[in-house]
Amino acid sequence: MGFDADYELIRNIALHRDPAFDAVNKADLEASLRVLKALTTTNNKDHFILSAMKVLALAGNGHTRIIPNTAITIVPYRFVALGPHVFLTDAPEIHSAHVDSQVLAINETSVEDIFRAALPYLAGTHARHRVIFPIMLAWPSALSKLGLSSAQRDLVFEMKTPSGDLDEITV
Repeated sequence: MGFDADYELIRNIALHRDPAFDAVNKADLEASLRVLKALTTTNNKDHFILSAMKVLALAGNGHTRIIPNTAITIVPYRFVALGPHVFLTDAPEIHSAHVDSQVLAINETSVEDIFRAALPYLAGTHARHRVIFPIMLAWPSALSKLGLSSAQRDLVFEMKTPSGDLDEITV
């Protein structure tokens, strides 16, 4: 599976079509495009998508972006941002008691630290970053890229339940 056509489309947008890239540091853009180009020959769809998101996020607007939802493999949990907090809003039966709980940390890394690490991949304004960030929490490849998980490691979510109790779930 190659990503050459996807790369060329993104490269064309970044270099020729979207004037928002005129304000981007050319060295940063070229470096990001080189990383993306190197991933075109791999079979790692998730890493390619993450790198593509990073390239397009350089535009600094909410219009030039990749919304990966249907193209990625995620865990069967749904997370939603409400203000600066992230909540679990849907889960398999085994963790259904934790629905509506606030996510505090994953593998002992606070949600806020994860958010800061994810910023280079998130397009748009600060408010848009907050809204789209929770998908990263359900996307193991993104968490791995951010240094939080690997194929050999469980994800341990530290939660604050609606009643204020602290608990953990392991995915």
